Parts: sequence; structure tokens; C-alpha cells
Amino acid sequence: MGEHPAQAPVVLLDLDYTDAAFELVLINIGNDPVFDVGVSFSRELIGIGGSKAITNLPLWKHLHLLRPGKAIRVFFDSGPNVFRSGLPEPFSATVAWHSFDGERHTATYKHDFNAYRDMPEITGHS
Repeated sequence: MGEHPAQAPVVLLDLDYTDAAFELVLINIGNDPVFDVGVSFSRELIGIGGSKAITNLPLWKHLHLLRPGKAIRVFFDSGPNVFRSGLPEPFSATVAWHSFDGERHTATYKHDFNAYRDMPEITGHS
């Protein structure tokens, strides 16, 4: 049996919808640390009831290190606020990073808030 080929590091920018709230999640799903991580968005995203430009946070400009399995969750807004605001236009996020060997990697992810519209919610527990 031969060895498995080395897997390139992978960093995702996901849109998570849990408990009627949206979060942007930056996560290293690879087996090695990544360095000099940056995220650029196709458009400005204003969250927290229209009070904060989430895409302008310093986190997205230059994160020195993201270890394997590390997820950074950034609250965006509640689902009801997002859908009432008329905001839900699709957007993309391009993530760039360096692997341990210094190689530069990029990946672009497309997201659409509308995919989560009209999701059933649990409103209380008995």
C-alpha cells in the first residue's frame, strides 16, 4: 500500500444559520496550520440590525494564524432582521492564505441568505 498524497490546506468561509441567527464562520478544515489568512467579500454586508459593517472587521484583513480545526464564528444578525431588511442578495467571499510551505491558496465561496428563508424553527421546549 502506498502513502496518501498530501492534502492541500483548505480554509472555508461558511454562512451558518442556527437558532434563527446567521453567523459567518471562518474555519480551517485541513490538517495543518495556515498563515496570513484574508477574506474579501463581493459586497458590503451590514448586520446587527443594520448597525455594523461586518465585512469591514479587521479579522477579515489579516489573520496571522488559523490552526487545524479552528473555527471563528462572527455573529451577523437574526434571521428575522435579515429577511425584513431586504438584504438577502447572494454574495461571495474569497479566502486567501499561505500554507506551511509558503504556497499561496485561494478559494471563493458563494452564499445566499434566501436559501434559509421560511425554515421551520423550534420556538420552545416542553
